[in-house]
Amino acid sequence: MVAEASLPASVGLSGLMEKRELPVEFIQDEVTPSFHFEIRESVLTPYEDSFSYVLKLDLGVDAVTVKELSLLVTLRDDSGEARYTGMMDALADYQPGLLPGETLPANLLIYRKEPLPDIRRAEVQISYIRKEGFLAATVTYPEKDLTWPIPIPPDVHLSMVERENTLSPSFDTSYYHLVFVLTNTGTRSIDLLKLRVDWYNRAGVVMGAQETYGVSISDSSFLPGQKRTAFVLYQFDQAKPDIAGYRVNVIEIQ
Repeated sequence: MVAEASLPASVGLSGLMEKRELPVEFIQDEVTPSFHFEIRESVLTPYEDSFSYVLKLDLGVDAVTVKELSLLVTLRDDSGEARYTGMMDALADYQPGLLPGETLPANLLIYRKEPLPDIRRAEVQISYIRKEGFLAATVTYPEKDLTWPIPIPPDVHLSMVERENTLSPSFDTSYYHLVFVLTNTGTRSIDLLKLRVDWYNRAGVVMGAQETYGVSISDSSFLPGQKRTAFVLYQFDQAKPDIAGYRVNVIEIQ
């Protein structure tokens, strides 16, 4: 989920003009039927001497595992001419693959230091995909409990399963890789979900900790019924650390 550019600090509310929603069209090809898309935000914002375009969408797959995915976004004018393009690295190779039933949020920000041309619509098409044939229904993942060191907000319920749990030694260090799938089983959307993973030894002493996001501030809201993945990769200073288990703590939620 990569933005092409960031808004400069010099763009303030005083220079903001009327923003508008931009319709989005998906270009169909031989792989598109395996996907379903939902537009969460498509907003074109003019300023005095510049403009920005923000696109947020949710992607899902039906019967394949997607390992890498890049999308090409094209902004077209009223005549259909392509005026601007941007790449969305929706799923990088270091991220967990997208399985059937899971939702992948993706977002793009285009900013140009020039007057807004006559942009009328956006197009989205798959520019690169690496996938594997895999049905999630054939695998059962172990359920894991979430720990809440903070108060649980009303109407918030989350469940979690562990998709991957590996410890890989490398000389005098080791790497612990965790992938888990979160399901919003509550009745409200979640705009931010910050987690901390604690690894503890047989005496219950925390040997390492790392924070990650289940939902970042740039993601679309985590809707009820959706499934999203989160992962951590932590380096220990021992090739064989004394690790008895781990717990996933919810440390911030909005």
